[in-house]
Amino acid sequence: MEGKFNNIKIQGISTVVPQCIEDNAKYETVLGARRTKKQIKLTGVHRRHVAGKHQRPSDLCYVATTRLIDKLKWKKEDIFQD
Repeated sequence: MEGKFNNIKIQGISTVVPQCIEDNAKYETVLGARRTKKQIKLTGVHRRHVAGKHQRPSDLCYVATTRLIDKLKWKKEDIFQD
């Protein structure tokens, strides 16, 4: 959708990552030690955050949004107006 919007500005950005951290070295059993070490060296990624079994992207979005609204001291009911 394209269009022209007036009186709009970015006032903040918020991010959230899952708390669970996995070590990429654990894939040695699947990929082999040599290939795993090579992949880690190429990407520079040793560990990564992964969502829990029942955690959805919308859960992370909710937390990030709630934190941002609180930080900006906004009232939720004032965000969307008719």
